[in-house]
Amino acid sequence: MNNLKKLREEIDLIDNELMPLFLKRMGIIAKMAKEKHSLGLEIYSPEREAEILKNVSQKSGDMEAYATELYNKLFELSRNYQKDIIGKIIS
Repeated sequence: MNNLKKLREEIDLIDNELMPLFLKRMGIIAKMAKEKHSLGLEIYSPEREAEILKNVSQKSGDMEAYATELYNKLFELSRNYQKDIIGKIIS
């Protein structure tokens, strides 16, 4: 059980690094939403998502399927957040 505790502590440390990066990413997403709105651009950019997924695929090795799933979820969250931001602008 001691080993499991140590492994969980390692995961906690990684999670502590991930959260600030996620928040930073979402902060940039908010700025992108405002910029897209001011330029009259669509939120969804399939070309950009495909470009990112190609990069993820090249870097993720045996974890490709899981990394792709993770990024697809990030894309979904990003699009939803952009919709929320733009919704507040136009209301």
